[in-house]
Amino acid sequence: IFMMHTSTNINSKIMNTRIQSNNADEGGAVSLWQNSWGGHKVEFENVMIIGNTASFASGIRAMDSKFSLINSTIVENHTTQGLNDGGGIHASNWGTARIVNSIIHDNHPYNLSVGGVDGNYDSLLVSSSIVEHGADSIQVFQNGFLDWQNTNLNIAPDFDENFGLLNYSVGIGEGSQSGTLYGWSYTAPDIDINGGPRPNPAGSNPDIG
Repeated sequence: IFMMHTSTNINSKIMNTRIQSNNADEGGAVSLWQNSWGGHKVEFENVMIIGNTASFASGIRAMDSKFSLINSTIVENHTTQGLNDGGGIHASNWGTARIVNSIIHDNHPYNLSVGGVDGNYDSLLVSSSIVEHGADSIQVFQNGFLDWQNTNLNIAPDFDENFGLLNYSVGIGEGSQSGTLYGWSYTAPDIDINGGPRPNPAGSNPDIG
């Protein structure tokens, strides 16, 4: 998927979508280009990004782009030439990613990366999410900024064969229902990618992913 926005107030939302087993030179699953005009233009909700490959940034590559990821899963994406890239997400060239209630797991060579260009400011905000090995699996280059919230979990998510959470997973009931981070107000979706109710049972916290 390639997305580019002009300086308008039109936003995009990708939801209830599975992006799997694609290959590209850059951005094996998604490439966001110059989407930062007027704020965060792209939101991913209930999205699974699985098993994509690329020479550089095999999951989501965000260049001069700002996007949000909520209740989504990014796993087993492999970057083959960018040996310091985040195989899950790479944000650069004034790129910003806000990640909430999501699982970033087993992406290579790193789960996430941010920064890398002189004179730019790039940032990753990670909250109420599972990133195995935590900040150690995130590459922060020059001019990159990582906000790693204490609500994150840095252990394996315990998946079933379809990358859903097993009943004993640490991610069950550990998500955030709603909140505000750096002026961004979010609310967890009320259904999951399979159409099931979220949270379940009602009144509990949502699952991560």
